[in-house]
Amino acid sequence: MGEEEPPEAALRPAPEDEGRHEPGLEPLWNESWYFDAVSADGTLGAYHRIGRMPNVDGGGVCVLGACIVQPGGPTLMLGEGAAPLPPSADDSQLVETPAVRASYACEKALERFRIEVSGTAAAFADHSAPLRGERGEPAEIEIELTFETDGVPYM
Repeated sequence: MGEEEPPEAALRPAPEDEGRHEPGLEPLWNESWYFDAVSADGTLGAYHRIGRMPNVDGGGVCVLGACIVQPGGPTLMLGEGAAPLPPSADDSQLVETPAVRASYACEKALERFRIEVSGTAAAFADHSAPLRGERGEPAEIEIELTFETDGVPYM
């Protein structure tokens, strides 16, 4: 019998998958990066997403979201539904609006990714208030996180 590739090797992403891909033709074609973090003691959680939608509104838009939660503290949520799309040649993926500034950088494919997000979020004392469509109080946030792979990347 010939040598076969181990099954787990087929489930590993290629380093180039960390970057942007050529968009499809669908009007709502979307490419997203998601970042989740929890402190070691479980008392702080953060979430961030950038979604590139290059076929929307003729020039494309970026959808951004960030959330910070902690027991006993407010839920902080920042959202931008139609930020300008960074130019395709811009590897930093810098997004800026009057309410938010966000940058993303893959520092080493499949090993290290850095995000920085700052802007005016909404603070909710009642963690379920956003689910009811309530408006929060303005609150400034800053998130600076570096994600390092701790294991074998999985597609």
